[in-house]
Amino acid sequence: MHLQNVLFYPVFSIKEIIIMDLLGNEIVNYKDINENRKSINLTELKQGIYFAKIITASNDIFVKKFIKI
Repeated sequence: MHLQNVLFYPVFSIKEIIIMDLLGNEIVNYKDINENRKSINLTELKQGIYFAKIITASNDIFVKKFIKI
């Protein structure tokens, strides 16, 4: 089973999600996210290791690594 989407269920308000490759190059940028749940479509990403940089409305930053197979 391959995941096509990633669902975020934050307890905080997300302002922006940036998907980056291993070199830190920005691949996709989702801005102005004002909902409590956000789905990220991964179908266009090639296989590899990526980082999701999540920026909250209060400008806190979280970075999570994920692998697209």
